[in-house]
Amino acid sequence: MSLFKKALNASPAYQAVKLGSKLNQQHSEQKQQKQQEQQQKVAETEDTRGNKLGSMAAIFMGGYNEHKHAVGSIVFYQKQTEFKVALSQKRSFAIPNTSITDVTFEGKDEVIQQRTITRNILLAGKSKQQAVKDTYMNIALTDGQQVTFHIKDKSPLELKAKLANVVLQVKQGKPVAMPVETTSQGSVADELTQLAKLKEQGILTETEFVAKKKQLLGL
Repeated sequence: MSLFKKALNASPAYQAVKLGSKLNQQHSEQKQQKQQEQQQKVAETEDTRGNKLGSMAAIFMGGYNEHKHAVGSIVFYQKQTEFKVALSQKRSFAIPNTSITDVTFEGKDEVIQQRTITRNILLAGKSKQQAVKDTYMNIALTDGQQVTFHIKDKSPLELKAKLANVVLQVKQGKPVAMPVETTSQGSVADELTQLAKLKEQGILTETEFVAKKKQLLGL
């Protein structure tokens, strides 16, 4: 190595540039690794949740483990139903749809009567009625728990109509009784058709479908 290169390598300016280049490379590698980890986390979350089906503001009334009353939003996914509380992960929770056996809506239109007393006629008045929409959504679980949410500004009929398709898909996530194996060729064909339908509806995964198909065909 020439004296010039030795002197250049030993100079503080060159060392500073070299260090800066090394730090930039490390920063770039760390950023790329962080992006990859984030992408993997998103992929794992999407696999756990499935597609989003719908969401709405809700008040959790109780009935799920030790979680207490909270205001937040309920989000329905293909594989799980989540209750989210802003800035409070501890009070948020997720329910696997496989543990949901039923979703029901109930409530009453509360009637507020206001009596206006006129000065001329004692005890005579005019009644005014104002209906207040109030719905309680109950989610029944396989372990016997009854999770209750309070939904405002929606009557039971309105909410039931709005979430009809969502509830149907959520309930499809519950455990499915697998068809009984049979030796009849016609029955086997029927079972295969039924399995294909369950797979199309997303009730059976590809792995479960293939495994049961092989079992029916004796492979």
